[in-house]
Formats: sequence, structure tokens, C-alpha cells
Amino acid sequence: MSRRAAGVLFVVGWVFWLHRWVPTLLVVTFVAWLILHNRLEAGLGDVLIRRWRRAWPPRPAVLITLLLASTLAFVLLAAPVKAKIVPIGLDVLALSLILFGPWWTRAALPGWLGGPYGSVHGTPAQLTR
Repeated sequence: MSRRAAGVLFVVGWVFWLHRWVPTLLVVTFVAWLILHNRLEAGLGDVLIRRWRRAWPPRPAVLITLLLASTLAFVLLAAPVKAKIVPIGLDVLALSLILFGPWWTRAALPGWLGGPYGSVHGTPAQLTR
């Protein structure tokens, strides 16, 4: 679960950085869909989906390397700090999800919020007493 969340944060970080190119990316995606949609609706689409699900999210070592390279690229980029802060923050958050996965699960969703782990604070019913 933490690998998938870290992979999503990696992609979202780059989307925030490339937001200026979204209209171009949408046009390119639409044109690619127009060209490939008949093929993707046939048996090839099932094969591609199966391959994609096996490939993403990548193994932790690959994902950590991607996140470190991405963070370093954003830090060394000659751009204003305001433009770099969200992608860097998302990459660091994704790294922490991978490195401290079980801790994040306990901190983000304790037992009293319906999570799988107990909490020292008790359940909501115990908190209202």
C-alpha cells in the first residue's frame, strides 16, 4: 500500500511541476487515443493493462531511486522556490511513506478513527465520556 501511495505522490509531484504543459499533454493524449483506441479495445488492451499492473508501482529500490533523483532534480533546478516547494514536498512525503510505511499507517489512521491499529486515546465512544 505504501509503495502505491508513494508512486502516486511521485506522479502528482511531477504533474504539479508540469502543470503548464497540461493542455499540450491533453491534446497529445487525445490524438494518441484516436490513433490507438481500436487496438486498445481489442486483446492488446488486456495485455497492456496486465503489464502495467505488474510494472507499476515499481519495486521499492527503483521507486526510492526515482524519488531521490526527482527530489535532487527539483532542488538543483534554477527556478523560484515557490514553484519547487510542492513537488519537493510530495517527493519527500513519498520517500517517508516507503521508509516509514508501518509508522505512517499507525499515525495516519489510528484505531479510534477506524484503522487497524489500537490507539492510546481510545475509541470515539470512550473519548466522549
